[in-house]
Amino acid sequence: MDLKRILFTDDDPDIRHLVQICLENSDFIVEICESGSETLKKIPLFKPDLIILDVLMPHMDGINTYKMMKQNNDFASIPVVFMTAHNSQKEIDALLKLGAADVIIKPFQPFSFADNLKEIWNNKNNK
Repeated sequence: MDLKRILFTDDDPDIRHLVQICLENSDFIVEICESGSETLKKIPLFKPDLIILDVLMPHMDGINTYKMMKQNNDFASIPVVFMTAHNSQKEIDALLKLGAADVIIKPFQPFSFADNLKEIWNNKNNK
């Protein structure tokens, strides 16, 4: 299966806009969310192939969003990539141990962002 539909969640409007441009310019179908609760509502409607969650968000952070998502059998198998500004190996390892497909560190490279996601997708699906 090819990666086509990506749901991206971040509370920063500038990052949401940048990611949307990067992904749509690479011919992805993108749904943008600004909160964890919005993400949980949009998953069943949008049916993403991949979800990208910002770790630090108000009200419901990315980790709690991920945990709630995994409790629903209809979307527990959707791969999740976390984005974080914290680049400590300890935090990255904790996110991977939690079950993340990968972790992208902010600031990220906009020009290679879509290719990075394709690589993550291909690595996950070739295991």
